[in-house]
This record gives sequence, C-alpha cells and structure tokens, in this order.
Amino acid sequence: MKINIKNNTIELKGKVINNLDKFVLGLVEILNRHVKYVIVSGYVVIFFGRARATEDIDVLIEKKNMRKFFEEVCRKGYWLVNTNNIDDALDILNKGNAEKIR
Repeated sequence: MKINIKNNTIELKGKVINNLDKFVLGLVEILNRHVKYVIVSGYVVIFFGRARATEDIDVLIEKKNMRKFFEEVCRKGYWLVNTNNIDDALDILNKGNAEKIR
C-alpha cells in the first residue's frame, strides 16, 4: 500500500476497502453534513493496515449542530455507545461527562 498526503488529504493506493471502511465512509458522509470532527484511536491504526482486536470507531465532534447530526445517525440505524437519547447525549456533552450513561 502506498500513502500520499497532499492538501489535507490522505490517499492510499492499493488499499482494499473492507466492511469497516465502508461503515466509516457512511458515517463520515453524515458527519460532513453536520459537524466538525476527527476520527481518533483504534480505527486510525486499522485504516493504515494494522490489525486490532476491536473495531470500534471513536469520533470527537463539536457540539454545534449536534441535534441534527444525532437525529440523522439514529434515523439511519447507527448505534451510539453512550445513549440513543438526544437530550441525554447533549447533557453528556454539556457536562463533559461521557461516563454518565452506559
């Protein structure tokens, strides 16, 4: 696999897109419509070709437009670890406490 980085874009030549990548690409389409974000943690390692025991996607997002993002994610059948209730999610963000609801 060959990696090219240019103008804030990472291009991987020879990478085979797997189901996890397809999942993330679908999520990114929604993210791009609503919020600024960054994908962090394990998936970044997986994306660049390393194997990991878990395949969860950790995303840091801004609070702005969170309600619209959350509504679309839930409508499209994604599952969120902390909560599937928008008011609880906003409360978690406002208090800065991701451990509140499990």
